[in-house]
Amino acid sequence: MALALWVPFRLSWIRAASTAAKVRRYPGGSELLALRALATAPLRRLASLDDGVVAGWRTGDPRSIDQLAALELRRLGLRGSPRR
Repeated sequence: MALALWVPFRLSWIRAASTAAKVRRYPGGSELLALRALATAPLRRLASLDDGVVAGWRTGDPRSIDQLAALELRRLGLRGSPRR
């Protein structure tokens, strides 16, 4: 019974993490990951980032984009920098 409940969640995570790993290698992938972090991350996680990270994202600041993209990658259990 526990396995029947665990497997679908695990497969869902595998798909999401695999897709995020691919997206981070695309041109503009960091921006997509940053946008996803802004849309889905809990406010306490966003608040833990540097001041002005949202303003930096709006202006295309690479440091802000990388911080947000890294936040999304960590949420999925992935390590490494968003840009490769």
